[in-house]
Amino acid sequence: MQPTAVIIMKAGPHAGSGWQEIVEWKMGDLLRADVTLWGYGGSLCDPLRQVQPFALEVGTSIEVAMLPTTSNPENAPTVASEMSVDKVKWEPLAEGVNVTGSKCALVLDRLDLCDEVIDLSSYEVAIGPSEGKPAGDYLRHQVDKGCFRRILQPSGDDVRPVTMRGRLTRPWAVYLR
Repeated sequence: MQPTAVIIMKAGPHAGSGWQEIVEWKMGDLLRADVTLWGYGGSLCDPLRQVQPFALEVGTSIEVAMLPTTSNPENAPTVASEMSVDKVKWEPLAEGVNVTGSKCALVLDRLDLCDEVIDLSSYEVAIGPSEGKPAGDYLRHQVDKGCFRRILQPSGDDVRPVTMRGRLTRPWAVYLR
């Protein structure tokens, strides 16, 4: 997996749910609503300041690569009922779409389990205060996601497993409540 533009996100157990349970929910969302919302928290990949501008700049299909993690955030399993692209206008989630324990979500129209790899040395941060930083250096310790573009001169060999891949669709990322 070596797309031109990619959002890389560490993914695993979340808000009291196991990985397999989450995968089943999200696949069910796609069957019911042709879209799923992949929830996340934190200040990285802000929908309005990072993901949406990144998607507009790239102008092509943006892949999402999910790297396995065993961390299990202690998020309260609150269920989102509304979403917003701008934190001003809110609308109900599509019927059949479920998101728990998250402040934001990527909007995906495709999601597939896989057994692939991605070479992080082929990518750099595409937007935000760390723009230009090598992906492998950026995705260390508590940093669990980012918007990346492929570079012409890889800096080395930093291959990581990808256990799930997806594809962003408009409006790319939203806020939840």
